[in-house]
Amino acid sequence: MIGILASIGLNLFYSVDTDGTPAVAATGTLTFTGNVTTGELVNITNGGVHTFEFNTTGTGTSSSTYINVDVSGSNNTSVIASGKLTDAINANASTAAQVTAVNTTNVTTLTAVTAGTAGNSIGTTDTVTNAAFGSATLTGGIAAIDGWGTTTVLIWAFIAIIATACLILQLMKDIGVKIDGR
Repeated sequence: MIGILASIGLNLFYSVDTDGTPAVAATGTLTFTGNVTTGELVNITNGGVHTFEFNTTGTGTSSSTYINVDVSGSNNTSVIASGKLTDAINANASTAAQVTAVNTTNVTTLTAVTAGTAGNSIGTTDTVTNAAFGSATLTGGIAAIDGWGTTTVLIWAFIAIIATACLILQLMKDIGVKIDGR
């Protein structure tokens, strides 16, 4: 019986998860299905609105929250539009502090810079006829889950040491070793 308890104690000690689970960043996708036209907008909202306006004429203005996405002089395909938008998001310091963008063919994937549930509140809207976000906000952000911590590990270590000592004493008794003359 003592041997079984010792074995259980050792197995519990070695299966302790001390690291917890790290936070996961929220993400969202904007999928382009065709060309863009001048004046179509993509908005990323988190405390303030960052507006990206497509421009097919080669003229347009930009500010810290209103960004011109120039697709003039290109074939203006869904792949070009997605790539140019990705570049504009990453080049704008105030937007890039909140999300990063990655382009894959005709899809722009946004990822919250800070992992956790806060990214789930970053808004994503557009007026692009040939594009759509998968959701009105980024999704999938998960908060970190703390591990068991050092104190718990030390308690399990103590239990494992006691259980091991009991196992050794039981084995010595079973093979007939006298302890203190008994």
